[in-house]
Amino acid sequence: MANLSYYDFSTLITDYTHVMAIYNNNTSKWLDYMPFKLLQELDARWETKIGNPVFFTVLDDSYVSVYPKLGSAVGSMLVLYKGLADTLLAAGTPIIQTQHQVVLEQYTTMDLLEQAEEFVKAQEWMGEYFE
Repeated sequence: MANLSYYDFSTLITDYTHVMAIYNNNTSKWLDYMPFKLLQELDARWETKIGNPVFFTVLDDSYVSVYPKLGSAVGSMLVLYKGLADTLLAAGTPIIQTQHQVVLEQYTTMDLLEQAEEFVKAQEWMGEYFE
């Protein structure tokens, strides 16, 4: 995807919500985040500058841009992003590692004991939950 000024990650990644970081595999370095206004002040012709990306900026909830942009499709970049969680249905199972599934039981028990005004028992379950 060479010579692009803007990347629409919402069309490239199915569960995309927003970008967290970008790693340039060509240079083995993380791109620094730069606010859009600062990027415009740094270089008025930032959209046309070609080179190895050093900065990235978030334009809105879908579009991200790198500066300078790649001139040829050589190498790759790793995009770390926040994604949407799977929809949990009544018959579904949360995607939690098996050894950590006890957390759901601890929290639920603590909450129900608090509702029943069993504060001493709830405190015991809260201690286990926070561990």
